[in-house]
Amino acid sequence: MGQVLAVNLRSPVAIASILHRLSGVIVFLLVPVLLWILDKSLSSPEGFDYVKNVVFGNILVRFVVWPA
Repeated sequence: MGQVLAVNLRSPVAIASILHRLSGVIVFLLVPVLLWILDKSLSSPEGFDYVKNVVFGNILVRFVVWPA
């Protein structure tokens, strides 16, 4: 198994494929969070302020939400 991985990981196509699958999993896992953020921000002015403070107050959250 180790030799198969060593041979396949030298190929740029294999690396692109693995990264593409990984990004798909990350997007799949973030969809519920993004839907919650949308729901919370549209529910009331207080909800919007809460989401705005969380997203713009934390650089990690801003980095994760930015591509969406």
